[in-house]
Parts: sequence; structure tokens; C-alpha cells
Amino acid sequence: MALARDLDLSAQPTLDLRAAEAALGFDKERAVMLHMLLPCVAALAFIWFGWFVERGNPLTWVAPLLLVAAVWGAYMLIAHRPQAATALVVVGLVAGVGWSATVSGNNGVLLALVPTASAALLLVGLRWGLFVALVASVLVWLVPPAEALGASRGMLLLVLWGSVWLGWIAFRSMRVLMTWAWEYLSQVQGHLDALRDSRAELARTLASLDHAYGRLQQANADLERARRAAEEARRFKAEFAANISHELRTPLNLVLGFSEMMIVAPQSYGEALPLAYRSEIDAIYRNARHLSGLVDDVLDLSGIEAQRLALMLEETQLADVVDEAASAVEALYRQRGLFLRTELAPGLPPLQID
Repeated sequence: MALARDLDLSAQPTLDLRAAEAALGFDKERAVMLHMLLPCVAALAFIWFGWFVERGNPLTWVAPLLLVAAVWGAYMLIAHRPQAATALVVVGLVAGVGWSATVSGNNGVLLALVPTASAALLLVGLRWGLFVALVASVLVWLVPPAEALGASRGMLLLVLWGSVWLGWIAFRSMRVLMTWAWEYLSQVQGHLDALRDSRAELARTLASLDHAYGRLQQANADLERARRAAEEARRFKAEFAANISHELRTPLNLVLGFSEMMIVAPQSYGEALPLAYRSEIDAIYRNARHLSGLVDDVLDLSGIEAQRLALMLEETQLADVVDEAASAVEALYRQRGLFLRTELAPGLPPLQID
């Protein structure tokens, strides 16, 4: 059996019997058994009073009175101290039987202590059972056997201690079972404590998860507000770029138009322009076109942010790009008396640029 494998049956129990009995509910069981025993003891007292009390001998009244007093005291103690109530009933039975045997001179009455010793051993404990057996043994030797109703001392002692021995075997088995039950109760209590701790830890984890979920919802709400703010800022920037580009394009178109007319149709002004003027006007025209391209790039900022701006690749000679860049800054270095010379290796391949 699993129970026998888990426990050492040969080990002497070391548990606190009082604590084990209280934990296992033995006090309640003892109280129930005592409730059943007390009416029987009271009935025994009344039967004793009716059949064995001698009207002419007042001493025979003491035995049933002792039983009645013990029953009354047990009823007073049974609610709060069932073990003390049981001990009181045992003492009342021993005193009543012993008194009756002493007064009557009949040691056969002491046979009533046999079930009393067994009941004391099982209900109160081993010490109480031995106490009843020792008191009964003393009374057996003190009370002489009657001629007609008496019993031999040897037979009384044999019956008495035989019943005590059988009761001790039953008590030992009950104690071993109580040990097993107590150990398993301790294990169950440990598992319950661990389960309670696990439930508390789970509750704390769930509370942390709820808190984290609340923070996540707050972060999502903040992120949504930030996204709307970014979209609003992007829209304002696109509107600003469009307005600025429009304001720049209006005067720039005038510059482009007049400079292109001066280069393409100089005769429209009445006479040919000097060569130096034509060079300056050509620089103005090229830079105006460059500025117009920059304005177009500004208009395409929204397309860049949306990743929809496509590159317009064109085949271009590197020499043209260098000459155009040099012409754009020609006025700057000439004003300072400087010159710019560019050199390119011959046979360079064309470039694919936007």
C-alpha cells in the first residue's frame, strides 16, 4: 500500500497526541461517544439504586450517588472539555464500583471495572486505562471473595488484565492510524499553504498584468495622439511648402521670362546687348532655372515623405554639369579677382542623374 510505503510502521510515534486529536477532530468524536455513554451510566446508577441498595444500610447509597454526581459533572464539562468529562465519568465508575464491592464484601462486583478499564484506555488514554486496572487489582486483593457470589482473585485478575491488554492493542493500532492521519494531514496542510501562496502570487501577477495592460492602453492612446499630431504637422508643412513655393514661383517666372527673352531674342530691345551683358544674363537665366528646380523639389517634399517621389534619370555629360556649376559661381570669384579652372579626363562615360 502507498500508505505503508510512505510511513515507517516500525517507528515509534513521536507526535503530540493532544494536538493530533484536536486537529483530526477526535475531541468531537469523544464528545459524541460520551453523549452516548452518559445516559447508560445514569441508567446504571438508577438500576443500582433500585436493586442493590439496601434500605437498612445507608452506605450502599453512596455508589449510585457517586455515579449521578459524575454524570452531572460530565454534562457540565462536555461542551468545552470533553476529555476531562470522560475522565470524570471513569473516576465515578471506579469509585462507585469500588465502594460497592467494599461495602457488600463481594469481589464479583469488580468485574464491572473490566469494561471501565477498556473504555478509559480507548477514550482517555493508556495511563487512565492502567490506572483503572491498578485500582481494580488493589481492590481484588483487598476485598475477600464471597462464598456464593464471589470469584477467585486469579480469575478476576486474568480477566481484568486480559481486557487491558486487548484494549492496549486496539489503542496502539488507533495511535498508529492517528500517526498516519496526522502526517498526511500535515502534508495536506503544507500543500494547502503552498497552494495558498501560489494563489496569492497569481493574484499579484494578475494585478501586475492589469497594471501593465493599463499602462499599455495609455501608451497606445498617447501614440495615437502623437500620430494625429504628426499627421497634422505634416499637413501644415505641406501647405506651408505649397504656399511658399507659389510665392517664390511668381517673381521667379518673371526673372526666367525676361532673362530668356534677353538671351533668345535680344533684338526685341532695339539693339544688340554687349557680350559682357549677355554672359551675365545667361548666368541669371541658368541660376533662375536652377532655383525653379529647387522650388519644384520643395513641392515634392510630401511625395518624398510618402515614398512616392520617383527619380527622373537622364543621360548627362559630366562636362556639362561641371560647366553649369562653374557658371553659377562665376560672378562670385570674379568679384574677388580669382579664376576657376576645371579639368576633366577625356573619354568619360555619360552619367545617369536626376
